[in-house]
Amino acid sequence: MLSVSSFFVVVSAFAASVSAHPTSEHNHVERGGLPGEWFHAREHFSHSLFRRQDDKPLPVVGSAEWKAKYPPPGQPLGDETKIPKPWLDAYKAAVANGLIAQIPPTTIIRDQDYNSNPVYAKGFDPSSDAVCSTYVQCYKPTDLHEAPAGMIGISFDDGPAEGSKTLYPFLAKNHIKATHFLIGGNIVNEPDLFMQAFKMNGDLAVHTWTHPMMTAQSDLAVLGELGWTMQIIHDSTGGRVPRYWRPAYGDMDQRVRSIAENVFGLTAVLWNKDTNDWAMPSITAAEISKELDTWLSGDKSTGLYVLEHELSEDTANIFINSTWEGVKKYNWKALSVAQIAGKNGFNYANAKDNIGEVTPVTGIETGFTSTGTVPLPTWYSGTASIYLTTTTATQAPATDSAPSAPTTTPGAPAPSSPATTSPAPNQPQQPTTSQPSTPGSTDLPNAGGGAGTGSNGGNGNSGSGGNSQTPSNPSGNGQQDNSSGSTENKDNGAGVLRPQFAMTAVVAVLALAFFA
Repeated sequence: MLSVSSFFVVVSAFAASVSAHPTSEHNHVERGGLPGEWFHAREHFSHSLFRRQDDKPLPVVGSAEWKAKYPPPGQPLGDETKIPKPWLDAYKAAVANGLIAQIPPTTIIRDQDYNSNPVYAKGFDPSSDAVCSTYVQCYKPTDLHEAPAGMIGISFDDGPAEGSKTLYPFLAKNHIKATHFLIGGNIVNEPDLFMQAFKMNGDLAVHTWTHPMMTAQSDLAVLGELGWTMQIIHDSTGGRVPRYWRPAYGDMDQRVRSIAENVFGLTAVLWNKDTNDWAMPSITAAEISKELDTWLSGDKSTGLYVLEHELSEDTANIFINSTWEGVKKYNWKALSVAQIAGKNGFNYANAKDNIGEVTPVTGIETGFTSTGTVPLPTWYSGTASIYLTTTTATQAPATDSAPSAPTTTPGAPAPSSPATTSPAPNQPQQPTTSQPSTPGSTDLPNAGGGAGTGSNGGNGNSGSGGNSQTPSNPSGNGQQDNSSGSTENKDNGAGVLRPQFAMTAVVAVLALAFFA
């Protein structure tokens, strides 16, 4: 017979299982730190920049209250009084530690063909290692601009826009996972399309708030362009912080790069092939299709990041009728940018595979390892708790101190790795931003990052807009930001009582009590 004490043990075991593994977990919890994801691990320092300061429920995506949280059209993004304090504090600390390159903003000169060209002040060579402008195709090792052999990174710029309505159903139907480089202002105007991209498990990445030439912006305007786009993505996706960005027109130098990396933890993604689809109808679909066939039928020793856009139905159909058909015909491995970065040598030593559980590695004094990831910034205080991105590392001892600052002189250009240069890129024109649509009542989705599936394996989403470049950087999974008002329950493979184990324990106790 079941005694009172035995019954208490049963109830206690069952209660422990419920509290350790709440039924709402599947709605709110992300696996932490896996490669191949578009958002940062929950422990990444960038989360501290976007965390909410109160427990009020977030407004519904697309509502008037939601739109009011973000800069209205025409608001100067470089106004220091309008920049959130955490961003400003992080920027000032990075400057004090010599991490922000001191390069004057460029002057934009339009040529006879109305192309915009950034012109540097005397003494600043855009192709030099100190300036390293991607506009003249100078790249740093952290810039992603070429995919591994045989791979094509599927991405699209300037969304959400009119072309998204044609593109998204095709991507979903064909199980194609792509990276979408989104304009912040377009997210405000097209919240339903934005949420559609999220719910279909696309990679969401940053393409600035207003699509300006970034080297012509002040430091504070760069903060605003990147920070507000990251903020709206964070607020609307359950606390996920994007880790990739693409500069508008491919215009980035060491000053802009150092702000993106050292303040926000962003990795720049460029391209090595440009469809020029943004120029339609000045260029025809037949001309673009012919060039795409040349690239896709050619040598695969260097992989492709192809610049494409979701601006219009015409640009969407270039991908549908030409790019994707060529990918299948010539047997390219199609993945999203985040998936390629995750596969490109960034598997976790403490994970079974790219989708398995991981054990957190804490207290790594050097921050991220030197495998192409962004280092933990010296302004970051507190215990470093990240997921290691190397195939040879072992668990490090815990430490409560942040990494020491590099020995650089404040005000001097930020330390950088040697640059590589290529011929000058083509110059896309300013994209048209989308017009507002009437949003419906959109709830936060139960979506998360994860490898896409399809006939060619995990297929990547795409983003377009800008001039071509490429870097190589891993991705980590972010978990639900507890500051967003949702329940957070970290599940990293340790410290969580699984439901199946809990139920086994309950059955065992019941059996023992019954036969006692």
